Amino acid sequence: MDDLVIVRSDPPDAQWLEDRVVNLVRLLAGVVSRLREVETDAGPGVREIVVSDDLASTVRKLQGEVVGDEALSEFDTSRLGGVVVGKTMFRSEDFSEAVVVMDSAVFRSDDVVSQVGQIFLLGHELAHALIGQLRRADGSPPMSPSFLPWETARWLTRYALEEYKADRIAQVLLGAIGTATVDGVVRPLRSTDFKIGERQWVLAAGDSVASIARAVHSYRCREIDLTTMWSTVEPMASDLLITLAHAQAEADEVDDGADGPIVTEVISAEAPPLHRLWYQFAGLAREWRVLQPVATFREHEAGILDRGRDALLEFWEDLGLTFRPEGESFYLSVAAPHLAWRPVDR
Repeated sequence: MDDLVIVRSDPPDAQWLEDRVVNLVRLLAGVVSRLREVETDAGPGVREIVVSDDLASTVRKLQGEVVGDEALSEFDTSRLGGVVVGKTMFRSEDFSEAVVVMDSAVFRSDDVVSQVGQIFLLGHELAHALIGQLRRADGSPPMSPSFLPWETARWLTRYALEEYKADRIAQVLLGAIGTATVDGVVRPLRSTDFKIGERQWVLAAGDSVASIARAVHSYRCREIDLTTMWSTVEPMASDLLITLAHAQAEADEVDDGADGPIVTEVISAEAPPLHRLWYQFAGLAREWRVLQPVATFREHEAGILDRGRDALLEFWEDLGLTFRPEGESFYLSVAAPHLAWRPVDR
């Protein structure tokens, strides 16, 4: 049974929401619905697609209408290496009812390159909706939010690997829908037919890990306190992992399904802790299967998240940060400068 698909604009009844956009949304949602039906045992759901001329404002207005602990009232579209053009949330506790907000700017042009981007970006968000539903389809409780570093590391692993898989599913959709002719050779469409961001993303991640190390050293120099340091570097780590996930998905697509190069190889000499971390994460991303029965999906994901947690804790240790339980909280230890990696300032 197909998912119920609802398409609307914000503001309502906008003239710029053309029939071709509505038809594209329904086509892609139908394809993803078919993937769910054939490859998993999750039931049908609802996919509400909101095309908005102010993405951030529309997302903020959904505070209180969707489930989860994210502070949507503070949502903005700026991210490391780019901006957000889509956001997937859920109206029901079992995540079967998804609301996807897309920036209308994505759909304003109808040239061939823009259409490739529209398919990829919308397919990416629909993949998020499917992955979320698989996590909750058997009534399993959500992963509890936590400020403890070893639990936070599992969350950061989930965020990054889901971005990779959403990209890869969107790439499959692209390849199934159309072809491109390059130098006389016909091949499936690729996301790189409308954007190439791999190098930009990797360089941004390299700059970010250097900034993390400098923030840690600022604490050593008593320029900031411990709480400020940790609250600064923890979200930076999340951003760089997500950025590398997009870069790796692009690299793996270009290599026609084979394992592409580990994207951090080009900065391995200047940022060895980041390369060690991403080498492990890339392996986990490729290993993690999404399209499978719900119970198997959940068991497999739990093991992947544990391994990602361990890799991320090793990364923190490379940068001089180690943790241990302290009652209901934790103790954060910062190593001396000569015991931790620091970037070479040019």
